[in-house]
Amino acid sequence: MSKRRSSLIIVYNSLDLGGIETKILNICQSLSSQYSIILALKNPTGQLLKKIPPSVIIKHPSLSSPVLFPFWLAKLFFFTKPKLILGFSNFCAISSVIARIISLQKKSRLIISEDSSIIEQIQSDSYPQIRKRLVQITYPLANQIVVLTAVGKNKLISLNPQLASKINLCPNWLPLDFPHPSRIYTKTIDLLFLGRFDQAKNPLEFIDISHQLISTNPNLKIAMIGHGPMLPQIKKLISRYKLSPQNFSLLSSTNLNYHFFQKAKIFLLPSIREGFPLTILEATASHCLPLCRSLPELQIFFSQHHQLLFSNQAQAITKINYLLKNPLVTAKLSNFYFQKTTQSQAKNLNLTLKLIQRYLTV
Repeated sequence: MSKRRSSLIIVYNSLDLGGIETKILNICQSLSSQYSIILALKNPTGQLLKKIPPSVIIKHPSLSSPVLFPFWLAKLFFFTKPKLILGFSNFCAISSVIARIISLQKKSRLIISEDSSIIEQIQSDSYPQIRKRLVQITYPLANQIVVLTAVGKNKLISLNPQLASKINLCPNWLPLDFPHPSRIYTKTIDLLFLGRFDQAKNPLEFIDISHQLISTNPNLKIAMIGHGPMLPQIKKLISRYKLSPQNFSLLSSTNLNYHFFQKAKIFLLPSIREGFPLTILEATASHCLPLCRSLPELQIFFSQHHQLLFSNQAQAITKINYLLKNPLVTAKLSNFYFQKTTQSQAKNLNLTLKLIQRYLTV
């Protein structure tokens, strides 16, 4: 390993398509001309890898077990002696803290970016009590913790009150290369799902809702876009409901989300847990109206329009039908959230960048 001093090491799983991955890409794009950056990935995979600036060094282990990842990180930290370590999400954050201790790099500062709904994320773990205890022990050892919402902050404090003074609220932002023209495109998709096919995103409920909508309105056009471990279950349910390609399209994930958001009237988010998904910002910046499960992390964003939140399938179906039958209402709400999203993005990105630079310029 090189003994050249690195300013910043970013630690994460991979660079597949997703909100955290896009955030890492934007940080690298914004700071790589000023600082030396190493991207330490548990798995060197993902469509966004090709977008990483050439000056960013990508490191990855050859490991048979994820348990060894903190020890590989410790070796990396020992040889590079970074000014700042930025660890994203539970596993990589915990691994980064452990690695800094093992490598004896007390001068290296550490920021944790906790982008998940932390309590629910822990509960979904195979060993929730162990994961909870690791968060309680390791997170206070970070210099700063970044969260996306005030709800996320309160959930962390409930796990360990010592964290209150370390938490910074830095909301999510639109990707740097995401187009958000004021012109409204022709809407050819009535309902859209775009996200990872996993339990948290709840894709099977989207299919249930779609089936019920199509049964009463056979002219609907619905698109489902994504990738992930639940793809076989999704295909099986689509087949069981006999959803026709004329009504329902299942497509692979893409890094050109805006093509679909610009064509869609309503973006349905049936997730059972979220930090604050990037897709909400991408949808609103494309004049596509989100309809979301009423999760605590999302309620403040939609505080002026609670009709865009639902608690169960019946509510979701009723609200989708209303919005599709009342295009003037939908257009008015879409314009409101277009303005809300696009006017705050530069500020949101700068909050995170300034926090990082505070440690890199010391």
